[in-house]
Amino acid sequence: MHKKLLILLTFLVIMLFSACKAPIENSNKNLNNNQIEEVKKENNSKEENIISTEEDAFIVPSKDMDEEDIDQSEESSPISSEELKYDSRFGFLKNIYYENNELFIVLDEAEIFFGEEAVIEALKDGAGYYEDGKFFVPDGYYIRNNYNTLTSYKIKDTATFYICYHIIDPYSTKGANLVEVSSEEFIDYVKDLYFELSLWIDTENGEGYKVYQQYRP
Repeated sequence: MHKKLLILLTFLVIMLFSACKAPIENSNKNLNNNQIEEVKKENNSKEENIISTEEDAFIVPSKDMDEEDIDQSEESSPISSEELKYDSRFGFLKNIYYENNELFIVLDEAEIFFGEEAVIEALKDGAGYYEDGKFFVPDGYYIRNNYNTLTSYKIKDTATFYICYHIIDPYSTKGANLVEVSSEEFIDYVKDLYFELSLWIDTENGEGYKVYQQYRP
């Protein structure tokens, strides 16, 4: 009898133990699952933060952003090259020569006016003409020469030269047209025209880069 009782109690204890163990294991399983989900969420959050940080590092400013919001790392550098000065001088050829293999032209500088301005300037000097109720100047131009000094201009090696066609062909109907010639041809054509030939010299920083004849009928 005692033996049967003992067996029955043992069986009840085993059954009771088994019944208690299952909820604990399930609870542990659930706990483990919850921890895993939390860890996954944490990791995903960290990955999102990393991705967000990386994306922010490579943001390209849009066109709509204010210029003040954009860091201007490059500043425009000032122009360091020398400022070029251009001028155009008129006068009468007085001499043309080479010195140290450099070409020079000497001008008796003057002023020349055309059209209505020529009439006004001529009248200032008492040199205008009056006919048929109006003032005029012959050939439509007036030259004022009040300078007492001669000016020598160095001519660039790359300078261009032009003369009126009537010097090449006095009988041509294209006499007023300008023709480009070399520096040697220019010297050869004008060597006998000193004190008569009127010229323009266009200069860059005081040196002639273009020399051309002023046509006068």
